Formats: sequence, C-alpha cells, structure tokens
Amino acid sequence: MNDYKQSKLWKKTLGKTGDTNQESIDKLREVFYSFRTKVELLASEISRSLPEFTVHDITHIDALWEMADCICGDSYELNPAEGFILGGAFLLHDVAMSFSAYPDGFKELEKTEIWKDTVHLWYKQRGKITPESATREAIDNDAKEFALATVLRKKHASTAEKLITTKWLQKSTDEEVFLIDDSEIRMSVGRTIGKIAHSHWWDLAKVESEFSRPLGALGWCPREWTIDPLKIACILRVSDASHIDSRRAPSFLRSLRNLNPTSDAHWSFQEKLQKPYLTEDSLNYSSGYSFPASEASAWWLCYDALKMIDKELRQTDALLADKHLPRFKAKRVFAVESPERLASYIQTEDWSPIDAFIHIGDLPKIIRSLGGEELYGRKLHVPIRELIQNSSDAIRARRLVESRDHEWGLITIKQSESGENSSLEVEDNGLGMSLDVIKNFLFEFGSSYWDSELMQEEHPGLVASNVNHTGKYGIGFFSIFMLGDAVTITTRKFSDAQDKTYVIEFKNGLQTRPIIRKAARDEFLIDGGTRIKIEFDTKTVNESLFKTHDEMEITIEDVCMGVAPALDVQLKIIDKNKNTKEVPANNWLKCNNNDFIDLVLQVSRKKQLCTSEQLLTHKNKIAANVRVLKNSYDETLGRIFLSKDHWFREDENIPVFRGCIVVNGLTEYHTSNICGFLVGKNTNAARDKGNTLATEDDFKDWVTEQAELLPSIFDEGSQFELSHIVRILKGSPKNLPIARTPTSYLNYDDLSIIIEKTNKLIVCTGSFLRHDADNFISINYEENLIFIDFLRIPELLGHEKFFLKSIKRKRFAYELTNIGFVCDIIAEKWDVPIEKVFDFLSNELNNPYENKIKIATTSEDKELRDTAYIFERESLTK
Repeated sequence: MNDYKQSKLWKKTLGKTGDTNQESIDKLREVFYSFRTKVELLASEISRSLPEFTVHDITHIDALWEMADCICGDSYELNPAEGFILGGAFLLHDVAMSFSAYPDGFKELEKTEIWKDTVHLWYKQRGKITPESATREAIDNDAKEFALATVLRKKHASTAEKLITTKWLQKSTDEEVFLIDDSEIRMSVGRTIGKIAHSHWWDLAKVESEFSRPLGALGWCPREWTIDPLKIACILRVSDASHIDSRRAPSFLRSLRNLNPTSDAHWSFQEKLQKPYLTEDSLNYSSGYSFPASEASAWWLCYDALKMIDKELRQTDALLADKHLPRFKAKRVFAVESPERLASYIQTEDWSPIDAFIHIGDLPKIIRSLGGEELYGRKLHVPIRELIQNSSDAIRARRLVESRDHEWGLITIKQSESGENSSLEVEDNGLGMSLDVIKNFLFEFGSSYWDSELMQEEHPGLVASNVNHTGKYGIGFFSIFMLGDAVTITTRKFSDAQDKTYVIEFKNGLQTRPIIRKAARDEFLIDGGTRIKIEFDTKTVNESLFKTHDEMEITIEDVCMGVAPALDVQLKIIDKNKNTKEVPANNWLKCNNNDFIDLVLQVSRKKQLCTSEQLLTHKNKIAANVRVLKNSYDETLGRIFLSKDHWFREDENIPVFRGCIVVNGLTEYHTSNICGFLVGKNTNAARDKGNTLATEDDFKDWVTEQAELLPSIFDEGSQFELSHIVRILKGSPKNLPIARTPTSYLNYDDLSIIIEKTNKLIVCTGSFLRHDADNFISINYEENLIFIDFLRIPELLGHEKFFLKSIKRKRFAYELTNIGFVCDIIAEKWDVPIEKVFDFLSNELNNPYENKIKIATTSEDKELRDTAYIFERESLTK
C-alpha cells in the first residue's frame, strides 16, 4: 500500500531525508500522510457510487507517483513544496466521484442545474414526461442511478477544486473536519492543489492560460522552493491519462460486478495490459494475454485509448518546450502509428486489426449531397427555412437562459441585389456561438449542439428548462451552400465581451477550409447572436427561388412567410428595394381572420390570384369560419378552417386554400381540406413530413361546428365533397349531404327516412355520376340507389395518416368514408348489430371487381354496371 514511497519523485520531495530544510519537509510529509488517510476513505466509496467504472481507489492514486516517475524520467526535478502539491492533486483529482465527497448528499446534488438537466434528459431520451420535481423521491430509480453516475462524473473535477475547503462534521462531537488539518497549509496552497486537480479535465490551452505564472515559496519554506503550477498540472494530466493497466481492472473484481457492455470493454482491455515502461522517448504498453475475435471491440478501445495518451504526451511536450520548462522523458506512445504495428505488442488471436473504419473519400461532396439537394431536392427555400429555424431555436434558448419574455427576440432577413450579384443575410439576437461551439459543432456534419454536453456546460439548466428547439440532426446548416459558395458567419456568444465576436468565412463553399478570425470593431455584434450572409448569382437563384412553378414572381417576404408562417419570434424582412415588413411574434394567432386568410393564401402561393370581387367575397365568407383549435388543457393546436381541395375545384374563381403542419412555426408538411396551420412534430431530416399534435378528440367538436358553417359558403356539391372529412374526424355531419341520388343530395336525416322505409339499398361509387353519366342521353336508375365516394381516402393530415394509422385496413372504408354513415343508419333503422353490418361491408370490399352490378339501363336498354354493394334487410336480420 505504500509503493508510492519507492518512487523517485517521492524520494526527491516529501520522502527526502537529511536535508538542511528537513523540518519543513517533515511538516509537509506529516500533513500529506493525514491528508492521504482521509482521501483513502473517500476514494474507497467510489466503487459504491460508480460500480461500472474501473478502479479509482487509493491504489490508482498511489500508482500515479510511479507513472509520473516513468514519464518524467529519473532526472526530473521537483522541490518538496511542489511534491506536496503534486501529491495533493493526485489525491483530489478523482475523489469527488465518491458520493461521500458531498457532505449534504442528495440534498446538495439535487440543487445543481446539472442534476436537473440530467434527469430531464433521461426522461426525454425515453419519450417519457419529466416529473415536476427532479428530487430522488419523485423520479424513477433508474433515472436516479443514471443521474447520480452522470453528475458525479461530470462534477468530480470541478468539485475537486473545492474539496480542500469543504468541511465535514464529526457526528459525535460536531467538530469540523477538513482533508488538510493544518490550517496554514490549507489556506496557503489548498486553492492551488484544488485548481490543479480540476485542471486534469481542461483542454491544454486552458491549462496554459490558468497557470501562466509561478508562485512564490510558502512563508516557512526556503525561498528557492518556488511552485510552478503549470509543470505540476502537466505531470498530473499525463500520469492520470497514462495509467491504464491491470491494476485498474482486476480480473476477479470484474467477475464480481454486473457491468454493461461498454464498461466491460474498458475492463477487458485494461485487465490484459501490463505496466508501461520507458524506451528512449516512448511509453511502451504490452499485454500478457492476447485478444480473441470476441474481444475485438476491447482491443480497438485499447488502441483508441493509447492514441489519446500519445496525443496528450505530444501536446504536453510541445507546451513545455514552448514555455522553456523541463520536458518529460516520455514524449509519445510506442507503436500507435498503425493498428498492425501495435498488434505486435498488444496481441490478437486469430484475427488481424486492420483499420477498416469507414472513411469518406470526398467529405465536401457527401455534405453537399446529404446536406443539400439529395436530401431536400432543388428547393432553394430550404436554406432560408433552416437559417430561420436555427435563429429561432437560439432565441428561444436565450429567452430561457435570461428569463426573458416569451415573445422576445428578433430575426432580420435582408435581401440585396446589385446587378449579377445578390446576397441574403439572416441575423438573430439569440445565444450566439462560442469558439468551442464553432469548432465542435458548426463544422461537424450530423452533430447537433442541442442537449450536448457542451451545451449543458455552457448553459446549465437549459435542458431542464425544456428548451423548444427544432434542430436535432446537425445537417440543416449545410443547406445554405445550395444558394451560394461565398458564406460569411459573424457570431458572438451573448454573454461574452464584444471582442469575442468571431467571423467564419467560406470563400469557395466546402471545397476549401474556412477562415476563422476575430471580428474587426465594425463587425462586432452589439447584442450577441449570429449573422449569416450568403452571396450568390442573381439570375440563377432568382429563377428558382423567386418564381413559382407557373412562373409567378414572388418576393422574399413570400418566401419567408411560406417557410415560417407561425413563428413565435418577430421577423423583420427587408427586400431588395429596401421595403421593410415587420411580422410580430405569433402573428398567426394575433391577426384578424381576414388577415389570417391572406397569410394562408400567401403560404399557398395563391395570394396574387385573389383580386376579383367574387374571390374577395368568398375569402371574406371563409374568414368567418376560422377557428383556433385547442385541446382539453387549453393548449393551442392550430388555427384552421374546412375548405375544398384543388382536386374537386370546379369553379376557377374559387381560391384554393391549403393548410400546413408547422413545427415551432416552420412549415413542415402541406395538407388539404383542413386549411390554416396545425401545430405538429417533425418525423424526418428533410422536414417534409410531419404529424399534427391534435388527436381525434381534439378535432371532433371543431369539425362538427364546421359542418354547421359550410352551407353558408359552399353549394351542395361542395358540401357533399367535404362531408367525408367530417366522417374521418368523427364529427356530426348535421345538415351536410352525405350521399346523393341521380337528382338530389341527401343529408343524414333524409337518408335515414329512405333506409327506414326500404328493405334493399344499393350503394354505388360516386365516380359514375362524375365521369360516366354524361355519356348517355337518358338513364333509368335502379330503385333505392344512392351514390357515395367510399373508395377515395384523402391524404388528409400527412404521410403517417396521423391518428388514422391505428385503423385496421379492413375498417378504412367504414371509418374514413361516408359509407360509415350508411352503415350506422342501417344498424339503427333495421335494428341490426353494427358489427354485423360492418362484417358484411368488409367481405364485400374484399372483392371490388366482382361487385360490378347493374345500376341502370339506357334508353336503348343497354345495361349499365358499376362497383356497387347491395344491403338487404332480410339477409342482415337473419
């Protein structure tokens, strides 16, 4: 247990004897012994808190002295004060992984934002609703275990910095206990020890910045015992990183623990590794056992770990050289240049570690394809939608971070045109990006910042605040190169100083590396946020972006409203003629009904057609039918009205209204019949599919009211076409026609009277009257014949048929067409169980081509046949 005393660094520092300053050394050594004894108890608790982790107890801590010896080399010099601080950092660096390191236990942890974020994320990843309280009593046991392990791991380094001044109370005496008993030493170097312990989780640039100057000697120590925290921090980080061998993963202990596959792979490779040794300037690792094919993943994990250690050693060596500090003997890891070479020392059995990891040969091409036309098609409005989406996400997040009003924030879209060259700017005052975000996420195709560990570090509590973000795939940004190759991004994290504004310049799209530079003073963003400017060829973009398929010209305002009609953020749109349009946040809910109809027409790209008096009259009538859709919790699910779709528009003077599903205010998927905007959720990366959040119950009362309103606007034929929507949404048709005869339309009551009086009913598809009847001069129809469109299932609410997907195929006609009304009436008037009527219908529908029956004769006695079904009272009541 005292092997650390055999290390050369120990013997040169705290283990030194016969020195002229022996009294000072003895004092530091005795304080260290007491310090180590207490940490040993804390460290022994880590395995209870984090049973999946490899060994982090006192044996690991003590082994760092030996690792430091191996890496630093025999001649490396530290004075006793530096030895004490290094030993203290060894003791502290991981000990906060122990739950016991927190005197107030769960009470202390549950107050942290990271605990709340972690709990919320656990529930979110599993599609569960997060409890109102994140305390351990209120959450699932699995969530508690996950949160505890995650929080201890993430907080252990920062908590280590504070442990020297943390006090525990003796239960018997209430006496205060500190890790370092000597108050003088605790006060003079405790903060330095804690900060160095913390630094093993920092990147090297921060280590360099934080420990830029040496410290003077302790007051009671010799003047020459100055302290270089940078040197000590470097020893800690490389020693800790390099300590991977069988001492950290004992075989028997591994067999006792119920490890998950990921943890088990870590244990597997470490239990096979022998102690590393030094050759020239290389740290050598070897294994006493080979890795069979069944443990290939563990071998590759080992390879990646050694590559990480190699990088750490190389970077640390470069830093020490730059700072003119003594360099370590070990400057790299031996044989990590290739898997094949490493396999000579860490051997495999019956397989060869060829680096067959999938590489992308032409990454820019892949990004252009998957982040551009291959994903979105040649739709140049997509980049604008993605930019508005990113801006609105950033603004919503900043609202939560700064507790701002729910409609605070501004997105400015500016179009400029100068001859053959044009540009588009999208600017927001949202979160903005730090340099870490730029490096780790902006340029990482497929990596989303939202809910990432970096987001949790930069904005603690944001995840728990349930930030409403649309972005989740990490690919939308790259769609901007569909517009042009010259892109300039100016950004500043809102909480940073103005001189932390960065500019990223793409001169030639994704073909060349972008330039990242500090912004000039005239480029500073006053309030933080992000500005993206895209430059493009005027003619090429104008023909695709500012014209519809029928060559109708549209404006930048039309484009923006088409992609973001229901945004909860204010939009400011400046066109090429410097005309400005300001759209308030949630304008789609605030505007009056007539303005709402204008917005729907604008989104449908049909606004310019509605100029005649007849069209305006129809528009004003339909505006009266607009309703806000809410659920039982008073949550807004949409603002909608019922109207005909373009398939059955017989009068060109009647405008085509369309609807769309919006996700966080952005158009996701267009719908027919249900017009206006429905709040939904995204279902794919291309963002051209979406499901509404509204349920069948949410629609039922709304569609019943619409059924009452439609007769004031549409003729009977149009009402007949719309009645099947009422059936789909389980509403009451009221007085709407649900069927027709050759000469008239029938509502529910009309059809009930007919069915009650007859013993036989023939139901034919409505297509005969629409497409075939006019081909004959005179037709004599069979008695008790009605027509219903029951073979047309409209694409009503998205590809997933929203809640309709739960309907079994054989029930489609009954549930989704007006023949369902017929079945209900037959069951009631003929006193037949509805299931019996339904079973008859299902059997008949299985053979539609065998049901070509006589429905009429012509004046020339020609028999006319069509798909039809005969309901007979006698056969159904048997």
